[in-house]
Amino acid sequence: MMNLFANSFTYPVGSKKKTKIAAPIAAPLTTEDLVMDSEVDAPFFRSLEKEGIYLNQEQLQAVRSLEGPHLLVAGAGAGKTRVLTARASYILTYQKEVEPNQILLLTFTKKAANEMIERMKKMPHLSEETVDKIDSGTFHSFLLRLLRENGYRQRILSSDRYRQIILKDILKSLKLHELYAAETVLATISHWKSQMMQPDHIELSNRTEKELAACYLAYEEWKQENDYLDFDDILLETYDLFLKAPGYAAALRDQYRYISIDEFQDTNRIQDAIMKILTHDTSNVIFVGDPDQLIYSFNSCSNDFILNLQDFYPTLKTITLTTNYRSNQLIVGAANKVISFNKNRIDKSSDVIGEVEDAIWYSRPADTEEEASWITSHLMEEQKRRVLNDFAILYRTHSTSRAIVDELVYKEIPFIIYGNDTLFYENGFIVPLLAHLRLLVNEDDLEAIAEMAPTCYVSRDVAYQNAKDYAELNPDKPAIFSLLQLQVSEFQKRQIVNRLSLLKQLKTKKPREVIQHLRKAFYNKHVEAREREVDTMQKEYVQEILNEFEASSKRFDTTHEYILFIDRIISIYHGMEELRKDPNAEAVQLMSIHQAKGLEFPTVFLIGASEGIMPHASATNADQQKDRVTGTTSLEAIEEERRLLYVGMTRAENELFISSPRRYHDKEVDTCHFLLQTYS
Repeated sequence: MMNLFANSFTYPVGSKKKTKIAAPIAAPLTTEDLVMDSEVDAPFFRSLEKEGIYLNQEQLQAVRSLEGPHLLVAGAGAGKTRVLTARASYILTYQKEVEPNQILLLTFTKKAANEMIERMKKMPHLSEETVDKIDSGTFHSFLLRLLRENGYRQRILSSDRYRQIILKDILKSLKLHELYAAETVLATISHWKSQMMQPDHIELSNRTEKELAACYLAYEEWKQENDYLDFDDILLETYDLFLKAPGYAAALRDQYRYISIDEFQDTNRIQDAIMKILTHDTSNVIFVGDPDQLIYSFNSCSNDFILNLQDFYPTLKTITLTTNYRSNQLIVGAANKVISFNKNRIDKSSDVIGEVEDAIWYSRPADTEEEASWITSHLMEEQKRRVLNDFAILYRTHSTSRAIVDELVYKEIPFIIYGNDTLFYENGFIVPLLAHLRLLVNEDDLEAIAEMAPTCYVSRDVAYQNAKDYAELNPDKPAIFSLLQLQVSEFQKRQIVNRLSLLKQLKTKKPREVIQHLRKAFYNKHVEAREREVDTMQKEYVQEILNEFEASSKRFDTTHEYILFIDRIISIYHGMEELRKDPNAEAVQLMSIHQAKGLEFPTVFLIGASEGIMPHASATNADQQKDRVTGTTSLEAIEEERRLLYVGMTRAENELFISSPRRYHDKEVDTCHFLLQTYS
């Protein structure tokens, strides 16, 4: 069995500097040393210490700083939740005229909001009854309550699946269902809304924008007719309410004497506009965030809002929490150096509370298959003495996880994939190709016939119903021949005849050869012909997905064997639903770096740290991409890729393995230049 440590180094392969990078050790002073018993608020901090809550100098400053606007720059693992809960408790203890309902705590996730409330209930001086009176919750839950108080009774369209069904119906009605994916259209609409753009505000400079704007308008009309709001509408409607009722907005400003807003780096234009109505330039508001952890620009978030706070709040005071209590000295040291090369940030460097000798290892496997093999072999060894949910495998893009998922299935290691991503083999660009392989194994597969049909310019629904009827009338004949009975144009018939002929020629080929032939013969051109859908995605991602599908078939000699394996993975993936519900499930945790934000794990494997994967190819030529919805420049995109690496690294508590495959999709690739730059 392979030993991962034996194939790893304490510096990236290819780097000039062969030394470890250690973060400085933090000053050991806490409130126990910093707050004298003679001080007025000493009893408060002594009571916290009895509960095991000790604050360092910067945390203490943040708790005591109550008047006027503040920015709390909270680095990774810096204990910001401890500070915010202690600060709210401090306000209620020493600001006697302040009632609990005059404090507003806003977070960006329900989990974070619940955690803050539970921690506050354990604080000395605060009863559960008092905490329950504090106004806290997510941005959306708070604003929805305001709308309800003002007579808004629309139902909330909260289900992503239901929204996709609505969009699919709209796309069909506009005869655009073969050109766009519902998820892609919804993402575009959400971006426009976050920029406060109504359908009639959109500059219709090309056919794609006209069609997407038509979808947007139809979606808004459907919601209005059916009395629904979606999550984006909660923000827009609240903003509109504040403009129409300035007296109401003023009353809220008077009510909330202390406001804290968490994760402010993840703010978009509409959220920023709302907060500037709810506060004024001298409000007692504390913005909490870290520009180094902005990784959601695809959701229209921008660092501009947190970096330019001083423009609106001229008396803003900045407090920086620098001590990382999560990760060890070497992990933090390397992460500090990685992120220091970004320009659009607030300068800071984290320190730690203890020394270690080894904690971070770099590897340079031949390819993603070898990368996956090394990691799973290490997991099998560790499984004998540690629980599997100590381990997380993080990746830049969903398709990058394909090899590791395959290997985990092979070695029967329990795992859970987190997030709402579709399984790789169920991706919309993979399914039509996979349908062709399925038909090589089973010519009576009705679903595969339907999925193949659009590549011959025939409707899925028509092909499926026709195949079903044909199979019932001709039980002794392969259902795939039903395609020849369709009443279609000469062009479509020619496509069908050629396709059936091609499949016959590929019967004895290995699955990788089959995929290569299909792509060369028609599928690459077919994807390019889906110009309008691909325009709204980054083309690099589409090619990456197809290349990864081809790579996934390398180890199989027969198509039948490959299909059986894919079906096994699909079955295991959908069987994960029960595992996901169990917070104590013993399974390796897989997720994208985006999904890992805010989480921490004893051991992290950060895979795919090679050029073209991280930073992703789409970032290096962002200036040339007309299909980037957010209009990000290459410089901005590269800085976000570096932030992604930083966030991924700082999820690890004790051990961090960073792997940089030498080959990716049959091409030689360099180690991620962020790492080489760090060790230069």
